[in-house]
Amino acid sequence: MMDRSTYRAMGLLGVANLLLILAPLFIAPIPPFGPGADLVAFNVSHRGALMLGNYLGVIQLPIGLALLIFISAVTRQAEEASRGWLWMLIFGSGLCAATAGVVIAFLFLVTPLIAGLGQSALALLAQLGLYDLDISYAIQSLLLGAIGLATFRLRHLPAWLGYAACLAAALSWFGTFGLVATSGPFAAAGPVALFGAGLSLPGWILLVGLYWLVHPGPKERHGH
Repeated sequence: MMDRSTYRAMGLLGVANLLLILAPLFIAPIPPFGPGADLVAFNVSHRGALMLGNYLGVIQLPIGLALLIFISAVTRQAEEASRGWLWMLIFGSGLCAATAGVVIAFLFLVTPLIAGLGQSALALLAQLGLYDLDISYAIQSLLLGAIGLATFRLRHLPAWLGYAACLAAALSWFGTFGLVATSGPFAAAGPVALFGAGLSLPGWILLVGLYWLVHPGPKERHGH
């Protein structure tokens, strides 16, 4: 049984998780992903800001993983009486999402260090990073859908967080459209993939984190 201080600590980490994702966007500009963009000049001129933003991204990775593990643990505790397996789905998909995040982070974070390899190498890494991100949204959608289903079945969180998880799962799936859309808002470098789907999971984690700060403990359930 987790005590109230653990829930509060995870609530604070939920806030920190989103801040660590957003802060690099204010420290350094978003790379130009359009055709013909001079990625060498971009990485050379913004190297210092990119390095600082990248380090904040590295700090975010273990925090995000810890939060996903805690969410699965809370689900397991609520599901213990029914001996269900939703907590395993949340844990497994969360672990896969975190692993994909490490790979994607490497593809984007390494670019300031290898600008000397030229435009072709940087453009290849950028495309690989974008498409890997879109692929990861499929796992993210599964994770959020499992969280939403667990919320409705177990009632260990308020229903509004379940609806928010389902909405976030839908936004995450829309991010996979970047694998087939070559232009427009659903393209790999479009706002739906980069911001809608990209912020859906940390946005939901922020909501549950704020809930845990106000209600540090499992929600009282009245039947299933």
